[in-house]
Amino acid sequence: MQPGVHRRGRGAGPPGRGWKRATFAGARLGSPDSGIALNAHGLTVRQLVLRLAEDEAPVGRVVLTWAAAATVVDGPGLWAATGGVDVEDFTFGSISSEPHVDVRTRLRWLREVVEKHHKLTGSAVAASLLGDWPRRSASFTKVMPGDYQRVLEAMRLARAEGRDVDQAIMEASRG
Repeated sequence: MQPGVHRRGRGAGPPGRGWKRATFAGARLGSPDSGIALNAHGLTVRQLVLRLAEDEAPVGRVVLTWAAAATVVDGPGLWAATGGVDVEDFTFGSISSEPHVDVRTRLRWLREVVEKHHKLTGSAVAASLLGDWPRRSASFTKVMPGDYQRVLEAMRLARAEGRDVDQAIMEASRG
């Protein structure tokens, strides 16, 4: 098996029991001799935390194929993975970034991913998107659930009080 983090199969823990979470916040994923930095193919969790700073880009490919998460917390490092990010049939309910990422930055990340995909596959859909990017990207919608504001407030308070932000997210998510 190649170096890197590998997780194949079902969720973290018994189905229906407690909060399922996989976190790679601040992790250094992959190595110069690895092809895959993170293999989360088929992973099923309530929360997937891939909060990586731009200087923490995974070395190698990040595989999220057939993975599912109710919420995803990402960062610029994830989308700068040297081997790209495989997201075929990756499903999630909501996505957010900590710290907050503006829409222009998220669209830049998305365009870079679509460009890489087009270069590797010659995808006609990717070519169509890129050929009319300003108009087509304006039609993308970021959907957030109603509980998102409660989680943001919990994160803000945790930072102000010097508490663990990840723990505050977990507590706020339970209602």
